[in-house]
Amino acid sequence: MASNQAWRRTKAYRNWKYRVKKRDGCCVMCGSKTRLEAHHLENGAHNPDLRFILKNGATLCRKCHTAFHCMYKKSFGEKSTQDDFCNFIDLYRFVEVRATANVLKRLYEEEAKRLDTA
Repeated sequence: MASNQAWRRTKAYRNWKYRVKKRDGCCVMCGSKTRLEAHHLENGAHNPDLRFILKNGATLCRKCHTAFHCMYKKSFGEKSTQDDFCNFIDLYRFVEVRATANVLKRLYEEEAKRLDTA
């Protein structure tokens, strides 16, 4: 496995990471501008021909990148695809929308109680 990861120490890889982060400017999931990392949509270790293709990258903050690999894919070493990333985005948005709906519901209920007691 170590020799398979040697490509991560190349100038081409550093350049790819820089270009992905410069293009996106922030985490494509949450909009954060701190601790940005370049993520391969099609796993770089398993797809050598796509490793340094700009379209094969997305910028994620460390929190979202870790969430994808450790919560969704279970590890950084597990093969991931663009479809996996799209499914993760859909799940993230579903959770985000549901959380927003719960907050709005709670605020509505609190306001209704306040009006009932007024």
